[in-house]
Amino acid sequence: MKLPKSWTTVTTLSKILALAMFVGLPFIGFYFGYQYGIKSVIISNSNLKPTIVEEASTKILVGGEEDEHGCKASAGYSWCEIKQKCLRTWEEKCEEEKVEETVKDAVTKILINKYNIDENKVSVHLNREVGDFATGSMGFGEEMGGGGWLAKKVDGKWEIVWDGNGSVDCQKLRTEYNFPDEILKPSFCD
Repeated sequence: MKLPKSWTTVTTLSKILALAMFVGLPFIGFYFGYQYGIKSVIISNSNLKPTIVEEASTKILVGGEEDEHGCKASAGYSWCEIKQKCLRTWEEKCEEEKVEETVKDAVTKILINKYNIDENKVSVHLNREVGDFATGSMGFGEEMGGGGWLAKKVDGKWEIVWDGNGSVDCQKLRTEYNFPDEILKPSFCD
C-alpha cells in the first residue's frame, strides 16, 4: 500500500505535534491515574472495620505458690532485697553492682574540688598506671596552665599524692607511699 507523500514527510508541524504528545501524554496519564487511585482508596477504605490489638501479657512464671514477695520458688525465683525484685541467682546475681571509677575520672573530680575550677576547663591525661599507682598530666586552660600528678589507690579510692610543677620528694614517694620505679622513672625521679 502506498501512502500519500504528505503523510510520510516530516515537517515542522509534525515535529511540534510529536513533541507536544511526548511531553503532554505522561502528565495527562499521571493526572488520571492519580484521580483513579484516590477514588479506589476511598472506596476500599470505607469497607474497613477497626482492629483492636491487645498488648501481650507480661511473662508468666511457671511453678506453684508464690512467697510473700510474689516470687515462685518452684520456678527458681527468690527475693533479692538489694535489687528489690524476684530473680534467679544463676541468671542474675543478687548483689550491688560496683562501678569502679577510672583513674582519670577520679583525678579529674579531685582537681575540680581542690582548685574550685569549672569541670569544662580541667583536662586530665593518664600517662601510666601500674597496679594501685598512676601518673599523668593535667591542664586548666590557657589562663592557669597545668602540670603533672601522682595518684595512689587507697581502700579502693584514688587519691592524689602530688600535683603541680617542679620537683618531688622521691624518697618520701618510695618509702611512705611505696611508689614503684615504673611510675617514678624517668619523669619524676632518676
